[in-house]
Amino acid sequence: MKKILCLSLMLFAASNVYAGADADALSKCLVDSTSNNDKTALVRWVFSTIAAHPDIKDDYPVSEAKKEELNKAVAVIYERLLTENCLKETQAVIKNEGTAAFEKSFEVLGGVAVEGLMSNPAVGKASEDFAKYLDEGKLKKLEE
Repeated sequence: MKKILCLSLMLFAASNVYAGADADALSKCLVDSTSNNDKTALVRWVFSTIAAHPDIKDDYPVSEAKKEELNKAVAVIYERLLTENCLKETQAVIKNEGTAAFEKSFEVLGGVAVEGLMSNPAVGKASEDFAKYLDEGKLKKLEE
């Protein structure tokens, strides 16, 4: 079960799992029970986890101390959500819909956390900066 719980924290994995009524209730509870600080901590953890990939880890170094700090913070959030805030919803999903639906609920939470950060004007501008390097002539061909 611990392995399944850890895997579900990988908030942004693509999944085609159908989310039933219990998973929907858990998703709502997770989102409603996390503060903006919780969501930021989750996104930081996901970033540090992704930054461990060999192809990018040299470009986005995260110290071992920072990883440990983020792991502890997320463990506290995760444990609180599952065993306090959303205990009944978590139990219902695991019993009635299985662990894949449980994972889907955390994907919803991850999406909400990222959406909150992406709505910041500075992040929005940074996400558009690449456009200045596009060849408009080539793009015009798309309209032909």
